[in-house]
Amino acid sequence: MAEKLEESKREQRKFGDEEIKVIFRKLSPPEELPKFFPPLAPSVQIEDGILVERDVAVRMRDGTIIYTDIYRPEGAKNVPAIVAWSPYGKNAGWQGQDHKFGMPISTTLMPEGVASPMCKFEGPDPAYWCHHGYAVINPDSRGSGNSEGDMAFWGAVEARDCYDLIEWLATQPWSNGKVTMQGNSWLAVI
Repeated sequence: MAEKLEESKREQRKFGDEEIKVIFRKLSPPEELPKFFPPLAPSVQIEDGILVERDVAVRMRDGTIIYTDIYRPEGAKNVPAIVAWSPYGKNAGWQGQDHKFGMPISTTLMPEGVASPMCKFEGPDPAYWCHHGYAVINPDSRGSGNSEGDMAFWGAVEARDCYDLIEWLATQPWSNGKVTMQGNSWLAVI
């Protein structure tokens, strides 16, 4: 760690009325960055009466492709959709793994074992909602997971991406055109 700090650039910066020493670390090459998200593996399967479409590519208005997992009742048509938009990982079960830095990641504020293995971090549980007639949509936002582009934080780019995904969902053959968003933290802010 000390070697890395030696390679870093140190500067004094003014923030308001205060001078603070800031450390700028060298950027790591992509192959050295931790891998939090599994590679793309598009598939369609049935799990507990739920049709699961993984790694569905959705093109945004600027050509950027984001990837989403779609959970919906098996064989159902005319289904409303619930979107859980975030950069935390669309893959169900990701939240239950130990983080690279040794910190356990909880699903939400629910007791352990309440959410199914299909539940995305802080999102709606497909095991509940699909059995009540809804589709659950878990996208990786722009720049997260395997989605293309640079991540945008709560601004116009992310708003347009949400809009584009919602419009796309409303036209799917299984959809009734009704789409809502659900979640807490980032998922609620967006």
